[in-house]
Amino acid sequence: MVRVFNWKTIPPAPFPFLKSGAFHNMRRAGTYVSHRGTRRGQVARGVQCLLDRGVEFRTEFLVRAAERVADPGQLAGAIDNERCRDAIRARSRHPFAKHSSVEESQQILDRFIAAGGNFIDTANFYTKGHSEKIIGDHIGRDPAKRDRLVIATKFSGNLYPGDPNGGGSGRKSVIKACEHSLRRLQTDYIDLYWLHNWDVNTPIDETMAALEDLVRSGKVRHVGVSDTPAWKVAQANVMAQFRGWSPFIGLQIEYSLLERSVEQELVPMAQELGLGITPWSPLKSGVLSGKYTRSSATRVKADRSAFMGTFLNETTYTLVDELEIIAKAHDSTVARVALAWVRMRPGVSSTIIGARRLSQLEDNLKSLDLLLTAAELSHLDSLTKPTFGFPQNMQPLFPAIHNGGTMVNGVHALPSAFVLEKTDRPY
Repeated sequence: MVRVFNWKTIPPAPFPFLKSGAFHNMRRAGTYVSHRGTRRGQVARGVQCLLDRGVEFRTEFLVRAAERVADPGQLAGAIDNERCRDAIRARSRHPFAKHSSVEESQQILDRFIAAGGNFIDTANFYTKGHSEKIIGDHIGRDPAKRDRLVIATKFSGNLYPGDPNGGGSGRKSVIKACEHSLRRLQTDYIDLYWLHNWDVNTPIDETMAALEDLVRSGKVRHVGVSDTPAWKVAQANVMAQFRGWSPFIGLQIEYSLLERSVEQELVPMAQELGLGITPWSPLKSGVLSGKYTRSSATRVKADRSAFMGTFLNETTYTLVDELEIIAKAHDSTVARVALAWVRMRPGVSSTIIGARRLSQLEDNLKSLDLLLTAAELSHLDSLTKPTFGFPQNMQPLFPAIHNGGTMVNGVHALPSAFVLEKTDRPY
């Protein structure tokens, strides 16, 4: 049974979000090719005709041409000029765009919904707004579909370079971004509106007041926060509580077996204040997909190297080896085990997955059927357990200082020598 994300009482591990920005093509809104490839053919013929006449193209022109079709890789293949093909293919290899057509994106959405999924996450600047438009074209304009789904999007991204008010978290930007997102999504309300990342130039009370106005107007149902320090989130929610405004109810953070620094401040903060955690990149940009192993290191090229960074190393390969062992014990896959670990972490309400192929979606969804044992969870936890700094690194000393010689909430501690020796008496 698929659990439903209740914004008032957050369940422990419902269905994952579907991250639309991770699977659709990198095209400008309204310019994608039809299923017959008409526009791609027109662009290819036009470029080739001018090439045949000796015209030299500037790279930026070719990039613009690639933006006007759904599959720039196929456009490149239709042009008989090596330099032009390379320029167009470089455009198609953008880390956020991995050769999924609009039609494929719609198939993934349909399969996700048919499987019981009801959360879709995107952002205003994913593929320059085209992500939201794809959702609007396929779902937003259909009330029967739209009202059964929780659609989340984000503000912060500036789609108007040179305009200081085009992005960020100021009132002007937040309200205008919401209006544009509603237009592209073809809906009159957003279920969950995320602050995408902290804007250090805007007072948080201005942002929270603007979000409250959007909630009261009915344009937004709930608000969440992403990629923001724990202390700033706490400040915002305490302020909202005292002023009777809508608080952040969700926290979107990068969280995986290879990214656990969030466990120092962000995760405890979310648990204490009641924010549902929705991890993004639970497979660390594909590093934990099972594709990258010690044996394949010399044969497989990282296709998201900008995000993988230096994570393809011995530590990661050791982790993947252990994931493979657990996967075999469950007749499962490395990716499913890594997703199951994230799903079963304390405080996690829903996991964001980014599938650009139907097969990836199917494999990811099967992770919901996988329940890791306590021993397996403990083993994986020990492999990548983070080392925290101050003050968390002092916490093991606190029980002995606070209540040494007793047991509190199941934790027993001997008296601390820092407080009193056995023969000492307090003054």
